[in-house]
Amino acid sequence: MLDKLIKRLPDFVNRDARLIWRGRHLTTTFLLKSSQVEYFISIRGGEICQLVAGPQLMRPSAFTIKASDEAWLKHWMKFPPSGWHDIFAMVKIEEASIEGDLYPMMSNLRYIKELIALPRKMERG
Repeated sequence: MLDKLIKRLPDFVNRDARLIWRGRHLTTTFLLKSSQVEYFISIRGGEICQLVAGPQLMRPSAFTIKASDEAWLKHWMKFPPSGWHDIFAMVKIEEASIEGDLYPMMSNLRYIKELIALPRKMERG
């Protein structure tokens, strides 16, 4: 289920004009990591231009956001419980971690948070 949600991110991001506008100055690659799989997400001008699953030897990423599969699924509930509603809240309760060069993330924090929360809007099934 987690894999299906993450692989649909490019479609959801790239058709959301407001979100693209919000990330229009962001060009980076970051790693979204679950217990099972790593996802390299490349962003150019607010659009996801590439999403690659699985370990990639020598592939650079600016920063990494890690959480367990269970933590991601709780975060992506339509109405997540307190502590699971935000990536920084998840870090505070030690259910997620953020590592690497945080400058591109913090400079575009609202964009990154909205991108990460998009699976809440996706139909499950």
